[in-house]
Amino acid sequence: MQSAGDALEIDVSHRDGPASLVIRGEIDVASAPAFGAAIDQVLRSSPTVVLDFAGVTFMDSSGLNVLVSATGRGTLRDAVLIRNAPVGVRRLLSITGLEEIIRLEGDPIEMGQSAS
Repeated sequence: MQSAGDALEIDVSHRDGPASLVIRGEIDVASAPAFGAAIDQVLRSSPTVVLDFAGVTFMDSSGLNVLVSATGRGTLRDAVLIRNAPVGVRRLLSITGLEEIIRLEGDPIEMGQSAS
């Protein structure tokens, strides 16, 4: 597990298939560098990273910048997959047009609620 202070926790899972990052907390200017470093680490050994956002309580443009950077490292639609994106994250991806580049799985959930 990686931690960027109290605001963000990242667990890495290497089960069958691509590596997954389980993200909990806030992705903002303070935590974005740790978020980006975790994604970079996974993408060094895998063409795809799965991001489970069920525990994300907030994300701003700093998090969007990390996602844009990550999608540029692989075949665009295959580099990043987001699961369980909260409604607020989906809204950000929609407004910026990133939902056309980043694959989304699972139904939208309310910010901070865990997916069942």
